Amino acid sequence: MLAAEDSDVLNKINTNLAVIRKILEIQARDSITKELNKLASTPERRKMWILSNGNLSTEQIAKRAGVKTDRSVQYFTKDAVKAGLLDFKKRGYPIRLVDFIPADWEESESLDKDALSTGESASPELLPPTANTSLTTQSPSTSSLQAAETHESA
Repeated sequence: MLAAEDSDVLNKINTNLAVIRKILEIQARDSITKELNKLASTPERRKMWILSNGNLSTEQIAKRAGVKTDRSVQYFTKDAVKAGLLDFKKRGYPIRLVDFIPADWEESESLDKDALSTGESASPELLPPTANTSLTTQSPSTSSLQAAETHESA
């Protein structure tokens, strides 16, 4: 078991890494957006990207993205893994390595409306909380991340 001191040090390291990651995501935003737009070139593929949160299987993603078979999702995930943008949390459950959804993608709104029309609750982890921001919520220090974003927009 970790001592309280060790736990505090690990928490500080985690916070600092989260801030560094956020800064790097901000700096690489244009490149990431270009790569994502090449990969997710159709509305269905954009939905597949949004739904690749590690909690849904390729079969579930296919259903929610509106594609006929999960084979389409498997092709998409293969391309995304090759591009270094996706990995698998466990077999058949793709997860974004770059936790970013471009603000101009209207598919996130349609996924939210679909969830509401079918009686499902809209999953906040699938949708961007604000325009052009990371969906990463694992950082214990959001104020540091907001400071990084504020600095970037200045």
